[in-house]
Amino acid sequence: YKDQEYNPNIATEGDYDNEKLIKDELSKRFPNDLIIAEETSPNTNKINVGRSWIIDPICGSYHFKNGIKFFCTNIALADIGVLTASLVIDHSREEYIYSVGGGIYINRKKVKPQKKTQGIHIEVDLSGLIGTPNKTIERHGKLISYLLKNKQVYLSSLNTSLPFAYVALGRIDAYAAGYHKAWDTAAANYLILQAGGIITQMNGDPWNLLSDNTLAALDKNLHQEL
Repeated sequence: YKDQEYNPNIATEGDYDNEKLIKDELSKRFPNDLIIAEETSPNTNKINVGRSWIIDPICGSYHFKNGIKFFCTNIALADIGVLTASLVIDHSREEYIYSVGGGIYINRKKVKPQKKTQGIHIEVDLSGLIGTPNKTIERHGKLISYLLKNKQVYLSSLNTSLPFAYVALGRIDAYAAGYHKAWDTAAANYLILQAGGIITQMNGDPWNLLSDNTLAALDKNLHQEL
């Protein structure tokens, strides 16, 4: 990708090239399916109609742009608004994390989610709040303020949706995203559901592909507390 001056849209040529590659391959194989992609086809109005592919070609574009190898590619499939398959590519670990139902696989090997952290690790996704209404920021800030008073909790904001998929694997205990789009969360959330996790909006209401905020955890008690 070429260097470019900073502007609010931090997508690089790599984002657009990767999105085109994915869209071209899907269109050849599934010509009748709708494709919703962050950079060039972001319209989610028909996400609950028929089959929809939901794509984020590079989630963590700021990292990618600055040579930090911590970003992912998200691809999810929904049928009439219900997730049926997903893939998250973890470029930092060269892992393809995916499910088509019946469990989670990494590079063709079935894995069982296991808690791998000491204490409680929660991803609070601050980057998604940039430019959002004050009410949204204040709501997220209340949760963060509550968690900062708990010495057993470790908070992170890693500026990519990759940690959302880590919740499904037990590498992180929960994530709270105060504002997002479907391409940020759909792929990871399907993996979390496959792992037996709980996904709602931040106030506890049911989550769906049109929700703009998410609270997800594997442990029911932790989710209830959050």
